[in-house]
Amino acid sequence: MTLQLARAGAHVAHVDASKKSVDWARDNAQLAGLAQQPVRWLVDDVRKFVTKESRRQSQYDGIILDPPSFGRGAKNEVWKIEDDLFNLLKELHPLCSENFAFLFLSCHTPGISGLALQNLLSGLFKNQGTLRAGELAINEEDSSRKLPSGSFCLWLRNEAQT
Repeated sequence: MTLQLARAGAHVAHVDASKKSVDWARDNAQLAGLAQQPVRWLVDDVRKFVTKESRRQSQYDGIILDPPSFGRGAKNEVWKIEDDLFNLLKELHPLCSENFAFLFLSCHTPGISGLALQNLLSGLFKNQGTLRAGELAINEEDSSRKLPSGSFCLWLRNEAQT
């Protein structure tokens, strides 16, 4: 998603707590000829990043989240999607600019459906906008089958709101 947004001309902040993942994404940008695009590659815990950006009063026009099911921080902090996702979403809300257009949330945790993600986002945006939810899938090579890969929910600002 970072590379697609960068290709479209967006200024992107790509945040991941894993240095290996950020390096891999940066290498992919290089291979795709997008190394000069305006992407900030940040190795940081997303909750700490959101706290810093809130203090700076930073604003974003769109947010993409692909949180892990479980994670452990450098100081043994624990992330459990079932316990922490809603609070993260609430903390993100002040970062939404007046031109905020979308929030895409994906989840690869068994048992968390697109409908569950839709319910979380509808509570956050109070029915301001359009929600689309569904299942993520990977096309199986040389087959018409799709392999389930998780769920997603997309919130889009209604045209009448812009």
